[in-house]
Amino acid sequence: MNKLFAILLGASLVGCASTAHKQPVLISDDSKPSWVEEYELEDSTHLFFTGISTKYAEERKALKDAKYDALSKFLDYCGLHTKLHEKYISQVDGNTANVLTATNKIETHLETNSEAQVGQFRIVKKYMEVYNGTRGKFYKMYVFASVPKTEVALVKAWKKENDLQKITKLKSLNSEQSEIIVQTSEELDAVQKQLEQLTFLKERVSVLSTENTELITENKQLKETFHKDKETIEDLTVRVDKLAEVNKILKDDNDDVQVIRKNLIDALKTAEYMTHEAEHWREKYYNKGPGEALAELLGVKERPVIVID
Repeated sequence: MNKLFAILLGASLVGCASTAHKQPVLISDDSKPSWVEEYELEDSTHLFFTGISTKYAEERKALKDAKYDALSKFLDYCGLHTKLHEKYISQVDGNTANVLTATNKIETHLETNSEAQVGQFRIVKKYMEVYNGTRGKFYKMYVFASVPKTEVALVKAWKKENDLQKITKLKSLNSEQSEIIVQTSEELDAVQKQLEQLTFLKERVSVLSTENTELITENKQLKETFHKDKETIEDLTVRVDKLAEVNKILKDDNDDVQVIRKNLIDALKTAEYMTHEAEHWREKYYNKGPGEALAELLGVKERPVIVID
């Protein structure tokens, strides 16, 4: 049972894959006209161009694509750059030079105008192939366009005028750019000066920051020195107070010394006097008899009688 299911599933997947990759099949019977293969023809007065579309699900889109392809080939023949195709088409509507404002208006113009008339450019023949695909029908369109040779000169004249306008615009832009460059240069100079000022200020701030750090360190050192000096001053004050006390003590001692000195001097004088008196009495004692010396010392006028047992 499982084997049968696997076989059926494989067959289903193969069928889906083959269906998904199936290419559309041509179902239209009309034979392809000869002009389809001739991409550039001309006669004495006209040029002819063949436009071919890709396959579309809608006939109108295939026709529009074929018209645009033929017109692009004509403009390429005139030497118009691909980027200028839409600009030229947007500025030329019929025989007049009416400016169309959007690209979608170009597409609308090509879809609604069966002759695809842009300037003197006209579609004169059409051929369509119909294909049948997995999602329905698809359409591929061929168109045969005619344009007078005089139109080439008009396109080239338009190109020249467009180039002149571009040159004028470029000159104007160059002038504006020059002014912008000058203005920008002045602004850049101003910005450069501001940057230089900012750089100077930044360097100045850095220097001031360094100086501030040094001042903070110096201030800290001064505070430490101040505290040390304060302690030294307090210590000196204590020492001065002690010296004052010592001086006071020395002064008091000096007063005592002076008193002692005076007493010593008085004592010395007394001793000198007593020595002198002793010498005096000693001389008298030796020159006189003991009795006379004693009597004189005692203030006795008569000599005392000394009895010696």
